[in-house]
Amino acid sequence: SINAEYMGNETRGTIPAGTGYLRECAAFLLDHGGFAGVPPTSIIRMPNRLFDVKDTSKGLPYKVGALQAFVPNCKASWDLTPRQFPTECVHRIALLDIRLCNSDRHGGNILARMEDGQVAQLIPIDHAFCLPLALDDLEFEWLMWPQSKEPLGEEEIAYVESLDLEHDLEVLRTQLRMPEQCLELFKASTLLLKQAVKAGATVRQIGEFMRRSTLGQPSGLEQALADSRRWHPPACIHPRLSSDEATSGSSPRPGSCEGSCPC
Repeated sequence: SINAEYMGNETRGTIPAGTGYLRECAAFLLDHGGFAGVPPTSIIRMPNRLFDVKDTSKGLPYKVGALQAFVPNCKASWDLTPRQFPTECVHRIALLDIRLCNSDRHGGNILARMEDGQVAQLIPIDHAFCLPLALDDLEFEWLMWPQSKEPLGEEEIAYVESLDLEHDLEVLRTQLRMPEQCLELFKASTLLLKQAVKAGATVRQIGEFMRRSTLGQPSGLEQALADSRRWHPPACIHPRLSSDEATSGSSPRPGSCEGSCPC
């Protein structure tokens, strides 16, 4: 299957148009060892002459998109009852969605690979709406599935502990040139996941903390980020620092901060 920039179907408030193919590739690169089962995905260029609709807006002789491996013998998960799904598969997809802050995880983009009439594996596809610029529109279909209430297994816990956040940020920054706003949210979601899993939380508890319960009410993660930005702006000058301390970049003296600043 091809998710290409020229298709113009990636537009959403928190996802810039024409960037869906980068996010498709990001999901594959961040699914280390195929843990959640994202099919192999690459960025490709194809000549304009192969298409009926030419993309001449950028003056380029080719179209850019994402090419993803086809997975046979599958049904859409929303054509089945959730109780048929292996708990391990649900958890692994949930862990991926939490890290990616997925804005479009519904039953149509989780494939169920069938063997002898049973669900052998769940396969996540269609990640053009992950890594958003804001957290106001997250969608996790698995929150409604009973498996999301179950404790994580040992392999899933070990996988989360092994995640190298700095490496993943470098991949997104250098290979895919994702904007810093996306990287900030990816960092926040990964740190949240690590801490929550360490504390024994389920994926449902984590997902509910990240996702808005109503459209106009910020989620717990949004509120936490807002508090963090308020107390730790990019360039913070503490009001009681001397001019020499402020210009030298030294840490504030104990008790020198006003209010309840955690510094």
